[in-house]
Amino acid sequence: MEPTDRIEAAHEELMALENDRAIAVLGAALLDEALTNALKQSWRNDGAKRTANALDTLLRDGGALSFRVKIDLAYLTGLIGPETHADLTIIKNIRNKFAHALVMDGNDTPTVPLTFRVQKIHAWCDNLNMNRRVIVHHPTGTPGTSPRIRFVLAVSAYASSLQTFADGDAEALDGYLSH
Repeated sequence: MEPTDRIEAAHEELMALENDRAIAVLGAALLDEALTNALKQSWRNDGAKRTANALDTLLRDGGALSFRVKIDLAYLTGLIGPETHADLTIIKNIRNKFAHALVMDGNDTPTVPLTFRVQKIHAWCDNLNMNRRVIVHHPTGTPGTSPRIRFVLAVSAYASSLQTFADGDAEALDGYLSH
């Protein structure tokens, strides 16, 4: 299966999931993989063993670069623009919250189970720039107003663009990623 086909299949899987925690963690993992592939495409690849070893050390699963560092490197190298950097950081924050917290403490509300409907998560999803740049429609015909749907659509759009670039289409940088 081609990488872009895997992303499309993963998007469908994410849309079908009902568990918010699974959506957040798996969606961010999909985006992390596409970002890793795009970084590999944009970095030096002279065929030397030392280059291959360095890339493997930095970018393999559990390598030296966290999702956060990959996001920052993609921005610093010009692979992504400032709005995309902000969105990927939001997605990383949502992933981290779901991966490391069972409940969400509210300032003046009681502790509540963690879902996309929790005020802070909802606000993060509202602040995703991608959803202001793209007209999104859920298959039911309802605009993508649910924070869960906005999260999945942003993850899928970014993962698709990054993977398209990683597959050799440099024009993918002129789309969503350049903002």
